[in-house]
Amino acid sequence: MKLLISFCNSKPIDELNHEGTTPLAIIDTSNNQLTWIKLPLELKFNSITGLSQNTTHIFAAFSGEQIGIFSINKLTLDVKHTLIKYIYDPHSIAVIDNYLYIVSTGNDTVFKHEILPDNYISQKGKIFWKPKGSKGLLDTHHLNSLFYSPSNLLVSGFGPKENKRWSSAKNGYIYDLINNKYVIKNIYHPHSIFKDIKLKVCESSTSSILINGSKELSVDSGYVRGLYKKSNSYYIGISSGRKVSKSTGITNNPAEKGEIQINCKLVFGKNNKYYFYDFSTFHKEIYAIIPVNISTPTINTLFALNKFQACYSKKNKTIYLSTPTQNDWKYSTPEFEFLQSNPEIELTTGWAGHKNFAYDLVTNTNPKTIVELGTFYGFSLFSMAQAVKDNNYKTKIYGIDTWKGDKHAGRLTDNTFLEVKSVIKKHYSELNIKLIKSLFSHALNKFENKSIDILHIDGLHTYNAVKKDFLSWLPKLSENGIIIFHDTNVTKHDFGVKVLWDELKKKNDHWEFFHSNGLGIIFLGHAPKNNYKYLLNSYYTNISVLEKEISQNKQKVLELVSTNTNQSNTILSQNISILNLENSLYKIQSSKTYRIWQKYNEIKRLLFRSQYEKKS
Repeated sequence: MKLLISFCNSKPIDELNHEGTTPLAIIDTSNNQLTWIKLPLELKFNSITGLSQNTTHIFAAFSGEQIGIFSINKLTLDVKHTLIKYIYDPHSIAVIDNYLYIVSTGNDTVFKHEILPDNYISQKGKIFWKPKGSKGLLDTHHLNSLFYSPSNLLVSGFGPKENKRWSSAKNGYIYDLINNKYVIKNIYHPHSIFKDIKLKVCESSTSSILINGSKELSVDSGYVRGLYKKSNSYYIGISSGRKVSKSTGITNNPAEKGEIQINCKLVFGKNNKYYFYDFSTFHKEIYAIIPVNISTPTINTLFALNKFQACYSKKNKTIYLSTPTQNDWKYSTPEFEFLQSNPEIELTTGWAGHKNFAYDLVTNTNPKTIVELGTFYGFSLFSMAQAVKDNNYKTKIYGIDTWKGDKHAGRLTDNTFLEVKSVIKKHYSELNIKLIKSLFSHALNKFENKSIDILHIDGLHTYNAVKKDFLSWLPKLSENGIIIFHDTNVTKHDFGVKVLWDELKKKNDHWEFFHSNGLGIIFLGHAPKNNYKYLLNSYYTNISVLEKEISQNKQKVLELVSTNTNQSNTILSQNISILNLENSLYKIQSSKTYRIWQKYNEIKRLLFRSQYEKKS
């Protein structure tokens, strides 16, 4: 699906154009492609707010030093504009028949303008509605969003302030302009509206979505504005808060020091599973979101956006987007030395997305003994070893494997075991790492009961095999032992880890990740104190997404370099052949024989011409 998104309170259009962006973008959620619509550079504006459309054109309100309405042809994306001088701070707009309704927030007014046959907007409009108690043409109710359905034209407003700050406006409302009645009252800072069977509204300052006045959904941070819903899927705009109010010029929170962190995201999803795109490198605030049907490729700039997975708490109906910053769990940005020896391993192992978590788990728990059942090429073992090395821990690490492979891992050769030993020798020789070439059951007697702090189970993945590993090694775990299961999100063939994991997590304190084939962590004691469990999941998931993309891009670059090198060698070879041929040709043309042959041909042509002329 394609969505049109407007951005407000950004840089002037000429600066944005220099950076390759504009305040109006199309995002295709099917392929994560972001495109910017070309806009006139001769105008002076820095915001696009309200969006609406008819069958042929998109209409967009713009503001800054100049204020007006863009009319954008859906087929060609040609843009024309109408300047409107008497409207101050235009917000939402709505097309109804041949008229455009414009919320002028700075005037406390909804204006009605005719849409002309050429889809320009008439410069002069009429006052359609003003709220009761509005004081002249001042912003006293802070009108925001318009939403039109066949039986309703709804407008949202903050309501009057109790003092100079808009935070004191606590009697927000949704008013039906067609039926002249309040639909909802006494809500806090209502903004974007959407109505299907039920009425949804962004309660912007509480970061919430209300349904018929009751909280349905929240995000953990940001100012909620911009709302669309299709079937069961929500599309929600998240913006940075403002330190200084645009309308009053008053500091919103005098106690707040420094700059507000930029937080500009589009959140979307359904059924407790949500994702988001991050626009923070481009803009600070989203205003409106509408669906569009545009297939033309005449776009200014094209970007591929990262789609991040958010975390959702069903208990408090909250979507978590932020990076965790609490003090009771340490987050690291390590350099994994073992990747220097074999950087391509990240592209082939299902464990790659969990290396940062494995590193941080060891860093935060300082285990005395780590045992890994199923070391394979050593990726997970090396990730934990890196943390032991960097933190100067005295941890004992054991990697147990036959290094012969199995029906899930495939067959291994003796070289695999030698390669693992080689990496340990090169990068982790100072650590206490022992490789045990054995069946898991045969290695049990090498460990005392309650002696293992972290056990990683990643052997044969059938249900019976992994359950046997779990039950036989469970007595070896310390009282606060931690058990890691990989492939908890794999359901293909006869993989049974997920089945066992679903049984175990009902009875134990646990953390769970769904990326990179899934990772389940059982805490026999208590999980580390973490008030941001959902953020932790999002944090490591998103790191995995970015690192995977970086690795893939590096691989593409290497392939490109290799391809270019081969092409360069081919071209060089061809050029040498051409030079050799040219040199041979020069030698031939310089020879006495060639000059005599040329003279012979010249005489032959003259004789032929003479005979031809006599006949004619």
